[in-house]
Amino acid sequence: MRYIKGEKAILVGIFSKPGLTVTMKMIVLEGDNLVELTSNICVESEHMPGVYMFSTENIKDDSIVTDCNILAEMTNTADETMKRYGKISFGGGFNNDTVVDLTEIKTLLMTLTSDIEELIAEVS
Repeated sequence: MRYIKGEKAILVGIFSKPGLTVTMKMIVLEGDNLVELTSNICVESEHMPGVYMFSTENIKDDSIVTDCNILAEMTNTADETMKRYGKISFGGGFNNDTVVDLTEIKTLLMTLTSDIEELIAEVS
């Protein structure tokens, strides 16, 4: 998963039991540094029991300052052997200065569509 600062993303972990207390811990893989969180509590889905969610809004603003890879760990606090893991790539999104001209692709697609329609007409 790719995430950029200011974006609200939801991380999900599935545990076999509903009604658990699940917490989040994150580390930056480059350097094994702990990511500071404003809250580490995962919220259980009301409509899908056993599904626990964590919002990236809970990452402290100045906790991540450069593009990096983050390992996320969800833990059932009642049985700390029950864990779920995921990896996030922070930053490295599209360059806002990059402009893509799709005119040529659009023209090719229109030509291809026209050719397909002609073939269908000939077969019919």
